[in-house]
Amino acid sequence: MSVHLSFSLSASLLPGERVLLVKRWVWGGSVSSLPTYRWIFSIPPLCEVSIYMTDRRVLWHGYILRLVSQEFSQWFGDSGDGR
Repeated sequence: MSVHLSFSLSASLLPGERVLLVKRWVWGGSVSSLPTYRWIFSIPPLCEVSIYMTDRRVLWHGYILRLVSQEFSQWFGDSGDGR
């Protein structure tokens, strides 16, 4: 799991990363990474949350007042067989 803060309204995707699914409006969710536990929710225009599912990870992208964005990434594990 990784966390990223920026001033960009778009999600930061890696080169060659394919977006498989985008959910632009999410009411809420939670992210846990020991020792912290975070809630993320949408209250427009204060906070807005979207989910991007790519071929490498699931990305929660939230921004506050359309100024500061915060991303939580859950990476897919390596299956060990080269896929």
